Amino acid sequence: MELNRRDLMVGAAALVAASSSDEASAQAPAPPSGKPNVIEMLRKMRSVVSTGAQLVLVDLWTDPTHTQPAAAPLLSGEFLVISGEGQAYSEVEADEWLGRTGWRKLERKPLAGPGSVIVAEAT
Repeated sequence: MELNRRDLMVGAAALVAASSSDEASAQAPAPPSGKPNVIEMLRKMRSVVSTGAQLVLVDLWTDPTHTQPAAAPLLSGEFLVISGEGQAYSEVEADEWLGRTGWRKLERKPLAGPGSVIVAEAT
């Protein structure tokens, strides 16, 4: 699959942009799992893009046990110490979020190092 600029939103920057219109949700700390805020942000993004738009989520997506890649839980611990919030998410969780919010995962591609990218399409 070739990625192009048409309706392309990239990971955290897109999540922040989608929530910026609602200052209260952008400023509020995430619940312990962070999932309700992620779901809301994915829904907001879907509501402003056309069918077929692509979403690129870049993270240290873990296995279902949240233990691999090893860097993901380590970074979650670091974020917890620094900000009071920290969570590693699995590809399985991301798939569920996408399905609940009007997106369909197209593929997951490894990046250099422990990170990977999930490419989804608006349905």
